[in-house]
Amino acid sequence: MTGVVAQRCLEDCGIIVNMNRLPYDSRGAAVAGGIRWARHSDTQRNGPPQMDTIAGLVDEVLRHVKIVSDRQYELDESFKRQIHEKVKDLCGQFPMCA
Repeated sequence: MTGVVAQRCLEDCGIIVNMNRLPYDSRGAAVAGGIRWARHSDTQRNGPPQMDTIAGLVDEVLRHVKIVSDRQYELDESFKRQIHEKVKDLCGQFPMCA
């Protein structure tokens, strides 16, 4: 799976990441071989407790993607809505102040 496919399918589910080139990546920056999510401090051993939930959602989405090409994929619409609701519920625990 390319970084651009991972980025786009996760965004379709409400999870924002950015594609990122990996060391020795043979793919160009417009496709990339990986993704970056969270801050470095969030991914450490004592990061926020929600990181396990977020990682689980990312894993669930990436396991359901059907790869069509380096830039194209298929993802079931009802599955996307289901994950989007889980993301919305998680984000609802942290309301933003105006």
